[in-house]
Parts: sequence; structure tokens; C-alpha cells
Amino acid sequence: MSIKLNNSEAFLEPSDAYKCVNDTQVTSCYGQIMTYYQGSGYLKYISYSLGPRKHVIEKEIEELALKNNFKLIIYFFFLIESFDTDEVIISTFIICQTDDNCALNYVRDLIKSHKKKRNPTSLLSPLLYNSNGLAELFCYNSETKQAEKCPSYQGLTCIINNTDRAEQECYSDSNTKLEYVFMITSAEKNSIQKVLELIICNRDGCNEEFKLKEVEAIVYNYTLSGLNMTFNRSNQLKFYLLNFIYSFIFKKYFSRLKVENVYLFFDKISFEGCSQKC
Repeated sequence: MSIKLNNSEAFLEPSDAYKCVNDTQVTSCYGQIMTYYQGSGYLKYISYSLGPRKHVIEKEIEELALKNNFKLIIYFFFLIESFDTDEVIISTFIICQTDDNCALNYVRDLIKSHKKKRNPTSLLSPLLYNSNGLAELFCYNSETKQAEKCPSYQGLTCIINNTDRAEQECYSDSNTKLEYVFMITSAEKNSIQKVLELIICNRDGCNEEFKLKEVEAIVYNYTLSGLNMTFNRSNQLKFYLLNFIYSFIFKKYFSRLKVENVYLFFDKISFEGCSQKC
């Protein structure tokens, strides 16, 4: 079962046949959401389905949940394949055992939240993307710990790739993009884990830690703000919106401070619920 909605359509409740209730044959509830933005307005459409889909990603998530005894796992993919197109896709996979119809409840809450928001590129592009390009570009280099001018023979982009090892430097791919993959898990406590962070951008210093904190706050606020959850001993997910606001206040009044002091500031307000630095 799959239901597709545009931004003006009300949420369509599934029939009872697709709801997930406690019985001897059902051990977990499943849900999937795909949200699509294009242009400067609200989402173009959003689709959702319930029940297992036998997708390879879903299979891996299911194995992860079983291995770690997670009662809940929500896996998010936040993708901008190219800033040139203004297209954003947010894919969500849900597997839960918390209560009857838990997947449907999460789907309903997330869709309600997504429909209230405009395309996130309006916030992300000023941090990461210059449609006119630059004659020269400076990128932060994680090895030298300073901004460096990119060689002219490269594609004039900066990269941060925190997949296998931290990589922040000039890059040779001219296509600007953003990929975030992270998951919410719950055994005894809720936690959030970042799986992948890849950004290719073409503004000066767009791969510096300070900019990345702003980007991260926007991504998390767009994907998680519809969930009524707490994470360990932290406050609600409003943290990410506050982090976003703090970053602008800090940049406005303390822009002359050294970059390392900026890093220290954000380290002090880092999210306690993260099981790794995110």
C-alpha cells in the first residue's frame, strides 16, 4: 500500500487491513516516507507506505535493530543531488515495536511537520552554494587546520566527508551536493547517530566547522522536529532549532573571534543524546 499526497491534501488514513496491531503474527511495525521538494515553495508531494517493503536498505535496518535489540529505529536520508536543481528528497524508514500502530503514528507526525516547511535549499544555499561560481575559492583543510586557496585546475569546490575518515579540503568535482544519513534508535533510551555526512559546496569556507553546525541544525530541524521525543537527558529536538539560532547570534556578535574559539563554543553546547560527535 502506498499513498501519495500533495501539500494541499489532508492526510489519508490507511484502511484497517494495513494497520499494525499486537497479535501473535506481528512482531514489528513498518513505515516508509518519501518527501520531495522542488523550487522555493512548499513540498511538491509526499508519499508513504506501511508494512515491510523488502527493500535492501530496510533489510539492513531490520538486522541492525535485531542485533542491538532496538525497540525503535527511524532511518533518515536527506539528499540534495545538485544545488543547481533546487530538488530535495527526504526518505524515512521506520521499524518499531513500541505500541500498536507505532509506525503509522510516526508517519502521521512527520508528514504533518514536513507539510509546514518550505524547501530547505532557501536556508542551505546561502551557506553552501553560489550559482555564479567563483574565480577563486578558499576551503578549510582539516590537515593543515586553516583555509587554503584551491588550485585553479580543480573544479573549485570544497568537500567535507565524514563517512570513513574526516576529510575537509578542496575538491575536484564541480557538482555541489549534500547527503546526510542518520538514525534515531531506542532500546532503554532514545539516541541519535550520524551515519554519513557528505557536502560538496562552492562558497568560501563552506566546509568549516562553524558552517557545518548551521547546516546540521537545519537538516535536523527539517527531519526531526515533528517527533515528540526526548533524547537521554537532553531537551526536546528544539535543541537543533536553538543551535541554528545561536549560530547566527554568535556569528553576528563574535565574528572577529578566532575560528578555534567558535569550535569550542559549539563543543560546549553539543547534543548529549548523540552517541558520537554529530
